[in-house]
Formats: sequence, structure tokens, C-alpha cells
Amino acid sequence: MNTAMSVIWMTWLSQNADDAPEAAGSLMVAAIQASILLGAVVGGLLLDSMSIVATFIGSAVLAGFAIILIGSGRRLLKPE
Repeated sequence: MNTAMSVIWMTWLSQNADDAPEAAGSLMVAAIQASILLGAVVGGLLLDSMSIVATFIGSAVLAGFAIILIGSGRRLLKPE
């Protein structure tokens, strides 16, 4: 799933940021790196202070929040 998501995201970016595809690609890389950084920090803190179960619950809560935030994604598309 992770491999497919980057391809899907880059395709979406190239279709919706036709005037600056290089900037869109840079933004994608920066967002992925920031996500990895924050996930490692928060996951490590949860693991050290609580337990492995708290780490999994935290990741499920964040995934649910992301789904709610993005929704269907239609409002993220450029108007035609």
C-alpha cells in the first residue's frame, strides 16, 4: 500500500499543479520526510512512556483523523 500511495499522490500532484510540477514534487518529498520524522518521534515517545499497544492505538487514531480530514478528496482537486 505504501508504494502505491506515493505513485497515486504524485499523479494527483502532477494533474493539479500543472504550473509548478517541480515545486509540487519537492512539497511531496518534504511532507513524506516530515511524516516519517513525526511518526518516529511520537511512536518512540508512546513506546517509551506507555507500551507497544499505545503505539498501535496512536497510529490507528492518527489514521482515522487523516481519513476524516481528507474525506473524499474532492475539495482538494483544482476547479475545472
